[in-house]
Order: sequence, then C-alpha cells, then structure tokens
Amino acid sequence: RQGVLKNISDLETPNLNAALENVALAFDAVEQHRKIMIDRMDVRAKQNLHLYKIILAHKIIILKDELKLRENAVTKETKKQQALEKATIKSGIDKTKISQLELAGANQEVVHSNLALTEHVERFETQKMLDIKSILEEILYSEMVFHAKSLELYSEAKNILQAANIEEDIEYMNERLKFTHEEDLIKKQ
Repeated sequence: RQGVLKNISDLETPNLNAALENVALAFDAVEQHRKIMIDRMDVRAKQNLHLYKIILAHKIIILKDELKLRENAVTKETKKQQALEKATIKSGIDKTKISQLELAGANQEVVHSNLALTEHVERFETQKMLDIKSILEEILYSEMVFHAKSLELYSEAKNILQAANIEEDIEYMNERLKFTHEEDLIKKQ
C-alpha cells in the first residue's frame, strides 16, 4: 500500500501529494507497530508457553511420584488390615495389639499421602491457572496496544487527507493548464 500511494502521490498536485505521502507513512507506521507487537508476543507469550510446557512435564512427574507413594501406602494399609484380621482370628492379644498399631501407622501414611497429593494437585492447578491467565493477559494487552496505536495513526491520516486543500490544487491545475495553453499559443505564432 505504501509503495502504491507513494507512486501515485508523485503524480499528484502538491496538497494531494502531501496528504497521500502522510497516509503512506501512517500505513508504514502501522506495519512497524504490527511487527513490534508480533515480536513482543514472540518474546513474552511464546517463550512463556514453551517454559510452561517444560514446567508442566516436571510437575506431572512429581504428581505421578506422589500418586505412587499414595498407592504404596494404600497397599501397605490393606496388608496391615489383613494381618490384623489374621491376628484377631488367632487371638493372640500381643499380636492383635501390634497389628492394630501397625494398621494405625499405615492409616496415617495413607492420610498423609492423600494430603500431600491433594496439596500438590492444588498448587499445580493454581499455578497453571495463574500462568495461563498471565500469558493471555499479555497477548490481549499487546493486541490492545497495537490496535489503539493503529487507530491513532489511521485517525491522523484521515484528518490529514480530509484537510487537503482540493480547491488550492484545482487552482494550481488551472494555472498550469492556462500556462500550457498560453505556451501553445505563443509557439503557434
């Protein structure tokens, strides 16, 4: 657009020429701001998303480990429950008390691993939501700045175009035509 307007403006009258050049400059400035916005989004949003992907993979490994710990604690609790039931059947009071204590310890392990897993999931989800929100806010802010600046530049170009003095250009053209016509008459004589 800028090149076409520049080429056209070179052929026009002074006021229209200046207006077209200013419009071409506005288009050029908008394109420069578009590039800045894209660069900003590349730096801030894309890099953050890439880092987030790495963090996400690491968090998933941690959550899987926590889940394995919980599963092991549940398995241990189940075995202790079975041992208690066997001890109760055999009716050895000492064995029953020991099995009850072991079961209580296994129950505590399950409760602790459930709490740890819940805390990790909650922290992970909270951080994920905050990260996504931050990245999207950055994208939206970049878009808003770009469009606001574009609107400002286009408004200025429109005002310049509207302010172009067409009557003065018409007088200029008439003078040139009149001068050319007079030259032709002189040449014929």
